[in-house]
Amino acid sequence: MTIKTINERTSGEYTATLVDPKGDHPGLLSLTLSLIDLETEEFINGREAQSVLNENNGSYDSLTGIFTWLIQPADNMIIGDGDEEIHRAIFSGVWVTGRVIWQQDIKVVNIKTIV
Repeated sequence: MTIKTINERTSGEYTATLVDPKGDHPGLLSLTLSLIDLETEEFINGREAQSVLNENNGSYDSLTGIFTWLIQPADNMIIGDGDEEIHRAIFSGVWVTGRVIWQQDIKVVNIKTIV
């Protein structure tokens, strides 16, 4: 898994192409996102099993299988005191014939204020 890097308090975009075991693009019944800080295990920005199936900054195109999550500044706030931390986005989708779960780690870099 590749770790995505993003500066704290900035916007970003994450995309994934979903396919079922047959290689088809499934028609999803549900898709949720949980976003946690790995060190503290705290949920970030209220994203605890939050629906992202065409709402809450998520969109899914069943024709192409492309899922897009528009990452908001509040999704990548630094929780601790360090220069960087790892947040984990856990996605869980259900379609008629099965289920898919995957994760994406995001390294959030602390931007120090220059005075």
